[in-house]
Order: sequence, then structure tokens, then C-alpha cells
Amino acid sequence: MVTPEATVRWGNPDDTQACLALAILNQERHAQLGVAEAGQTGFWRWRIGEAAGGGRVLLGPEGARRVEAWRLIVAEEPVTNPLGLGESAAMAIVGMLVAVLHGAVREDGETGPLRCRIDNAYVRPGFRRRGHTHRMVDFLGGWAKMFEVVNLELQVAKGNALGRAAWGALGFEQTAETVEDRFLAMSRRL
Repeated sequence: MVTPEATVRWGNPDDTQACLALAILNQERHAQLGVAEAGQTGFWRWRIGEAAGGGRVLLGPEGARRVEAWRLIVAEEPVTNPLGLGESAAMAIVGMLVAVLHGAVREDGETGPLRCRIDNAYVRPGFRRRGHTHRMVDFLGGWAKMFEVVNLELQVAKGNALGRAAWGALGFEQTAETVEDRFLAMSRRL
């Protein structure tokens, strides 16, 4: 069921707390699957803060430069007053997607081919199967195309059959096994 009133937009620093809560729920789910540690609040607070704030150029080993642009996308849906008082509905963040656009900076200062990786995505269980992830991925893909990115990439835990099926339904295909044989790399052509 697609919710017509739902929206997708760029996240901003005001969304950090709501998205941090979603990232922690996602991290706990991965801990249950045995592919991550629970309770990495500091890491996700930093990552979501970066995503809400934009991009930067990093210096790597031996002065190699790379560009990273972290982005936060949120899905919102009107939620009626849980107490049943009045008819007002507020928009609530029901899903989030954290992605990074990254690539090397060549000696001439130009950026080489850029890649876009989905780093974290989560939709609250009561709001799933309403098209939120699909809309967030399409939103990200539209932005990534402006930078001539040809594929969206992600990793999904091998033990996460529901996640693999959900990403597959969105057009992602397995490309390789990665990270200690616990994750599968998937990509979707834009």
C-alpha cells in the first residue's frame, strides 16, 4: 500500500535525533543477525551528522585526496494524534537512508568517476510496504545521476534474507561477496 501523503526530502540537522533512533534500531537488527555490534550510538551520531551537513574533501594515505558527500534522506508520513484529540496530523519521520557519494581527486584537481553507496536504510516496522524505501532510493538516484554516477551500491548481510529480497525487489542485483564473507555487495544501474 503506497501512502499518497508521504513525502521524501533531504534530511537536515534538525532530523538527527529521529534518524539516530532509526539507525540504532537498524544496528540492533544487524546485531541479532550476528553481523554487527549493538550500541554504536557515537558512530551513528557522527555519520548522520555528516549526512545532514553535506560533503568534504579528505586527505588519505600519502596525500591522496578523495571527496565524500554524505547525504541523509528522510521519509515522512502524516501521523494522526495518538490521543484522538482533534483532527490534526503531523508529519513524522518513518524512514531514513544514509548514503555517500565518493571518489578520488586527481592531481589536476578534477574528481575521478564517482560512486554512490547506500550506507544505512531503515523504515519503522509499522510503516513498511508503503513505498518509502523505493521513494528514498529513487530520490537518491536522481541526485546521483547529476554527478554521472552509473550505479547505486550497497552491502547486505548474507543472513538478512528479508533485506536481500527487499533490495532485489528494488532492482538491486548481487555483484560479489564482501567483508569477511558476511555481506553481499549489490548494485542497481541508474
